[in-house]
Amino acid sequence: QIMRAKWLNKSFNNHTGEALKAAGYTKISQFRWALPEDIVPRELQCTNVLSQGYQADEEDPSNWTQKRIISELESKSDEELMRQLNDTAESGNWSRIKDSHLAKLLAKRGFLAAAKDESFQRLSRDSGGVTKDQVFEWMSRSETFQQYEQIMRAKWSENSFINHTGAALKDVGYAKIRNGGSHALARYALPEDNVLSQDSESDEEDSDDRKQERCEVEEQRISKIAALVDELESKTNEELME
Repeated sequence: QIMRAKWLNKSFNNHTGEALKAAGYTKISQFRWALPEDIVPRELQCTNVLSQGYQADEEDPSNWTQKRIISELESKSDEELMRQLNDTAESGNWSRIKDSHLAKLLAKRGFLAAAKDESFQRLSRDSGGVTKDQVFEWMSRSETFQQYEQIMRAKWSENSFINHTGAALKDVGYAKIRNGGSHALARYALPEDNVLSQDSESDEEDSDDRKQERCEVEEQRISKIAALVDELESKTNEELME
């Protein structure tokens, strides 16, 4: 009753469905589940079901699983990520969680690569900023990112493509300097005008420093989450309901 009042119906169904799976219930028909004792000996049911998130499949939308996926993807090079996207597109076996993160990360990588290109920087200076179409034109000529737009336009709806790539532009530091209109496209200032250093060596050092800082902050956040999980697991059902 409490959670139906708190969550939307779709969120309630998604979260409770994942909790059923994490606790060992197995779906045997559209509306029926096998109880955990039907598939797991009762003496083994004392295992910590929250810790099972670490072994959950890639479709589990828990924060733990997503953090693992993101960390794995960010450790790869641009070329490795594009090969992975190409392989997925060719096979047609898309993972809702993993490949969504892959596509968004590649958009950010491609947008940053464009911003670091000297000819693209000159285009921005001469034209008073760049349009999103010009960013994708640069990517289409890139040896690494040339297939990205074609693959993702085929996968995402037009609205999803616009929204996801627009968010990626903003996330990596592109700043809108002119809104689009009926006869003009929106223009963006490149990230180097805002956050990227003109000195490539300094830029790399700053990037490494920022990455290290983000890692430390993330480790602290994960430690706090783990402590909270431990605290919750130590309580009885009655205490949790209170």
